[in-house]
Amino acid sequence: PSSTPAGRETNNIQLKTESEPKSETRKPEPPKVVPNSPEAAAAIEAAIRKAVEKPAGELTQADLEKVVLLPLNLKEISDLSPLSKIAGLECLSVGGNKITNLSPLANLKKLKELFLSSNEISDLSPLAGLTKLEKLGLKSNPVTNLAPLAGLKELKYLTLRDNELSDLRPLLKLTKLIDLQIYRNKVSDLSPLAGMINLEMLRLQDNEIKNLKPLMGLKQLKRLGLRGNPDLTKAQIDQLQKALPNCKIDINQTK
Repeated sequence: PSSTPAGRETNNIQLKTESEPKSETRKPEPPKVVPNSPEAAAAIEAAIRKAVEKPAGELTQADLEKVVLLPLNLKEISDLSPLSKIAGLECLSVGGNKITNLSPLANLKKLKELFLSSNEISDLSPLAGLTKLEKLGLKSNPVTNLAPLAGLKELKYLTLRDNELSDLRPLLKLTKLIDLQIYRNKVSDLSPLAGMINLEMLRLQDNEIKNLKPLMGLKQLKRLGLRGNPDLTKAQIDQLQKALPNCKIDINQTK
């Protein structure tokens, strides 16, 4: 009630968080956004003008609605806000920039391909509603939590190389995946991959994998990368190769 003194409200909140171990799941503050430099802003405008074939004059909302594809790699971009009204965008590539906050992409519901490699992204929650995504590139970002991807069931290609991942459970229902890259992470449990029966390419190099049994039923696999998982034994590899005779397994010397 509004009559409760402010101090007492704070007390209640403290008591509540002490008694609820799930308090750490509270949404973190969105990352601070650094405004784009004049050069980055100019690069975005130039890419939009090129996409709509309008080298000069005012860019109208009608112009923005024509943009389907935007390549913006290596442009020193830190703020994606100028893209937030390009509702028809289907393919966006912004690799090698300085992006921390994906909120401006949250309403770009037509996106099918999104490439975000080599940025400073840790929070994927703005991607949760982009359910048309088929290709998503997230390599070389400080990502630890994949939960926002759990509903992206149209994904066919997902790159998670060089992140800080250990838990693959959010990927459990992404059974349309054909190509999954998770190398150079901290993954030990592969059981969330057991239902990914359409996988053809799986790259798991440089993780902490000890058990390959979850992969035994992935009969479509053609290439499997397992180098840099020192706990795997030759017996485990032989058993997997027998279960997947058509799969080329890339592995260094095992014990």
